[in-house]
Amino acid sequence: MAAQARRGGGAHDPQRPGAAQALTLSEALREEALRCGVSILFPSALVTGRRAPTIGRGGDVAARLGRLLAGSGLRARRLSSRSFIVEALSAPPPSPAVTPADIVVTAMRHPTILGNTPVSMVVVGGDELERAHVTALRQLAGLAPSLTVTESANSLARLSVRGAYAAGEPTVGLYYGNVPIAGPSGTTSDPSAMTPDLALVDVERVELLRGPQGTLYGAGSLAGTLRILFNPADPTRRAASVEVSANSVADGAPGSSVTLMVNRPTDDGHAALRAVLWREVRGGTIDNRVLHITDVDRSIRSGGRLALQWRPAKDWRLDLIGTYQAGRTIDNGAQTSGSGIGQTAARVRAPFRDDFLLLAADLHGEIWRGLSFDATLSHTSWRTHRIIDFTATTLSHENDAVACGHYFSVEGSGCSASRMADFNAYVQSQSPSVLDQPFSVTTDNVEARLSGSGAMTWTAGVFASRRRDQGNTWTRPVDAATGMIDRARPATAARTFGGNLDQFAAFADGEWRTSGWLTLSAGLRTFDYRRHAQGFIETPSPITGPFDPSGFDQSYRAGGSVGRLRGEVRWAAGMLSYLQISGGFRPGGINVVPGLPSGLASYRDDRLTSIEWGTRGTFLHDHVQVELSAYRQSWSRMQYAVQTLDSAYGFIGNIGSARIDGLELSMRWRILPGLKARIEATGTDARLTSDQTSMTATSPGRAGDRLPNVAPIAAAASLSYDRELGSTCSLSATAILHYTGKSYAAFPGTGGDPRTAVGNATSADIDLGIKRRSAVLSVYVQNIGDARPIQWTGKLPGQTYVSRMRPRTIGISVRHGL
Repeated sequence: MAAQARRGGGAHDPQRPGAAQALTLSEALREEALRCGVSILFPSALVTGRRAPTIGRGGDVAARLGRLLAGSGLRARRLSSRSFIVEALSAPPPSPAVTPADIVVTAMRHPTILGNTPVSMVVVGGDELERAHVTALRQLAGLAPSLTVTESANSLARLSVRGAYAAGEPTVGLYYGNVPIAGPSGTTSDPSAMTPDLALVDVERVELLRGPQGTLYGAGSLAGTLRILFNPADPTRRAASVEVSANSVADGAPGSSVTLMVNRPTDDGHAALRAVLWREVRGGTIDNRVLHITDVDRSIRSGGRLALQWRPAKDWRLDLIGTYQAGRTIDNGAQTSGSGIGQTAARVRAPFRDDFLLLAADLHGEIWRGLSFDATLSHTSWRTHRIIDFTATTLSHENDAVACGHYFSVEGSGCSASRMADFNAYVQSQSPSVLDQPFSVTTDNVEARLSGSGAMTWTAGVFASRRRDQGNTWTRPVDAATGMIDRARPATAARTFGGNLDQFAAFADGEWRTSGWLTLSAGLRTFDYRRHAQGFIETPSPITGPFDPSGFDQSYRAGGSVGRLRGEVRWAAGMLSYLQISGGFRPGGINVVPGLPSGLASYRDDRLTSIEWGTRGTFLHDHVQVELSAYRQSWSRMQYAVQTLDSAYGFIGNIGSARIDGLELSMRWRILPGLKARIEATGTDARLTSDQTSMTATSPGRAGDRLPNVAPIAAAASLSYDRELGSTCSLSATAILHYTGKSYAAFPGTGGDPRTAVGNATSADIDLGIKRRSAVLSVYVQNIGDARPIQWTGKLPGQTYVSRMRPRTIGISVRHGL
């Protein structure tokens, strides 16, 4: 198959004589693929030597393809809502898989053919997610190892790409559709620590853009962008399906899920409504040996998505989307260190719950030939409530002379031995204890873009956003028998905080086809952001301090720009190479830490500049697609979790710099009819280039140290096979192997303890399926070898926790089209 759009060449190139002449049929099919945002597959031999008729501008893609192929002896058969195949009228209807190079993507903010897109990226189709039974962000790394999803305690998850792992604002921009997503800042000014994880059901594709994307995607896309694109409402066909699954986990509780989808178009084909409902139960795998409770980390998430598409006129489309999901985790998903695999010795229960709402409107239309308009208006709201074990921190203040003096309102040596004994008794009476933390973050965004094509392809637009954070932290005593908060007793400390982040940006990005083989492109984004944060300690803590009521009110404003330059060379048919310099940034912020000196209250934006070379191409008659990229990234003014020189305060600061070198390989190979292989691999060397220390703050990192939680090697390989067993039956089999190299969870010298290694593990999954008409039965095994390596370790107030790979899971699923 071949459908790669080489927009710099062909008979229609304005740089060539005869540009006004009719297109060849292959060129016309590629133009239609880009114009309509669909994938159109065709064997090269089938269209060679054919010319395309003039078909005008009206009609949907199916009607346009019908006019384009009229009288040719060919037809366009729909494979899915977004893909077609061109075949002879007399040909039998096989069901070929979409060739990856032919997939239409929108990473450049306008439709391009993947094989012709000069960006290092990984694309995972919805069918691949279904066959791998991937329904959560944490599972994506098994298919896209360039992405790291670091799950820690209390349902926290941090995304990173290309070694840019740090606290503070996200280093990877997460988009659900065209909507950017951010977590709450919380008490540590660390919104990247918490990531809303919508169920990955009814997904069209996932696009992982590697490298800084600051020009087109703005703040938060410092090192990459992850786009989750759900299936839109489809006005061309009726569809409905139900999927039910159940699984059993080694040494754990069973799980289950159910998903319903209905797509209904109007009779005139101008509108459609798509509804999706889901519920997923994830069985627990951790037992609390202190409280004698099994499977404490069981979780449930349920929700729905409603999508409406309306086509009020030709070339205009309005999509309205509403999504809601509620999640509940019974207890901490991490184990206390040293408790044994599948065991925890926590003295408290730490449940987590969240409610996520997304509302969005996307408008797309063609104003004039070659000039289109896009606008997105969105609102998101994420309310979370987490509990953190505070017992170790509370007990560490036994024999604290300063706290004892404040407790009895005496100074100096006034805390006698008897008073200290009474103070220690009070501390013990408040243990076990927890931090009770309800947070919320709401974001309103608006973006408008104009895009043009012709001698130049360009996009220009404006973006505005307001993010509002608020939260509370109460220190509460816990009933030692149940591990639950003792609501009959008052909180020992209380604090509130809130803040706004307003962002404004204007951007432009364009490419100029100087000839049939050379394209030059550039982009620029200017931005201005303003932060305001305030808080108040309502009830001072008599144990940990601060010991007096206090408040803060801080503002911060900054602006700047980031850019991109790229040269692309198409040096042979199906071959593309590029060299690019690009930049990304994260906005600065305000630390909401009580008692922090004013000079440390705010931190600046950090920057990452990347020099990248890449090449992609197809070989062996399009049976093999290969992408290779190499890069060097310079990360300056790093936002990092640091401490004051006396270790009294922890906060976010700009400290240190780093250099990250890497190599990435992607390969897909159609070995035989029905047999396909895929390899994704990445190598990363991320090191500090300066000590993480300053006149006011310090971190254990020193020049030459590797960045924590960055695996030097990560790879995934898959092999899939499909075979027809008759006119109505088919068999499928998929095997996936994933490897993550060894890294360390901290810099050398952190806390004076030996560093804990994470990763260094291999896991394998397998899926067997049989399809009969519209019904699919699938049996799968995940983590066949039952590997249980540590994937994360860290401290939450005074207590060290570890997260491990999920045990072997055996499941069965049934999907039926209605």
